[in-house]
Amino acid sequence: MKDRSISRFSRFLFAFIVCGLLPCLTSAISPEEEIALKKGQQLIVKIPGKLLKYETRSISTGAPILTASVSAPGETITVEGASDWQTRGWPLMITLYYEKSTKKKEYTEVECRGSQAYLKLRFSPDTPDVNAILRQLIYLGSVEMFKSSAEFKALEEKLLPVTFPGVLGQIPRDKQLQLIKELDYNDEGLGVEEFKGKQYIAFSTTDLTIEFNSRRMKQAARIATILKGRLLPALDKIAPFITDANGIYGIKIRARTFYKDFHSERNLQPHVEVLEIFAPYDLVEQFYNRDITDQKLVEGIFISVDGKRIEVDLSQAAQI
Repeated sequence: MKDRSISRFSRFLFAFIVCGLLPCLTSAISPEEEIALKKGQQLIVKIPGKLLKYETRSISTGAPILTASVSAPGETITVEGASDWQTRGWPLMITLYYEKSTKKKEYTEVECRGSQAYLKLRFSPDTPDVNAILRQLIYLGSVEMFKSSAEFKALEEKLLPVTFPGVLGQIPRDKQLQLIKELDYNDEGLGVEEFKGKQYIAFSTTDLTIEFNSRRMKQAARIATILKGRLLPALDKIAPFITDANGIYGIKIRARTFYKDFHSERNLQPHVEVLEIFAPYDLVEQFYNRDITDQKLVEGIFISVDGKRIEVDLSQAAQI
């Protein structure tokens, strides 16, 4: 009886000591000591939006959660396997705020959050100094501060020729700069695409943070809402910078919409549908000059959802 009590006491004492030491051990390896940022600190991540991977959406806010894998075993930094990441495209021009860092077996994760997106940078274990590499990937400050910096001016000189190659190079440089600004520096999908033997300048819109309730809003209403609220205004913004004299026949825009049944699929990730429009420039110009209505424009352009052509009645659109 006495031996059993001593045995129990020994096990209890061992468990007490181990549990007491665990917080100290965790604290000792906390990556917060590596990351010299304060929670809530304002920053811009300079990684091109094209290299960021969509992982999922925040259930609480609906904001997309993006990730990027970073490695720097030597002097060269690679992002998603690209050593030339700095010239792959324009940074995600969103003001983010440092949230936290977490050290895992596979990587050290640095998380930043903003109203439009969350971003997780995942540093491989062979990165010797995460804090030093992180400093090369971020700009401390807001979007407005970054755009007025000498660093950003130098970036413009590097990226404009990359952004507007070939026939797009015929667009005057001042208009190139104005156009990328109008697009909020979103160069995802930007290029030239051939459709039915004609050349279209192509764009992709940033994803909406809202999700549609498919129980209340069917596809016809969703597409009408996105067209009227997002894509037609985008055509209006783009029109002054594109002319048929640039060798461009029209404008193509791609967008994604998210939807689910808020009752039966409440805790599930939303479904995705891809909307594409091909608009001849002469119709876009008439719309821009207010010579035709938005419905008349919609009737004259090619619209598809997930590759299938559809007709759209804009009177079904809701406000967003």
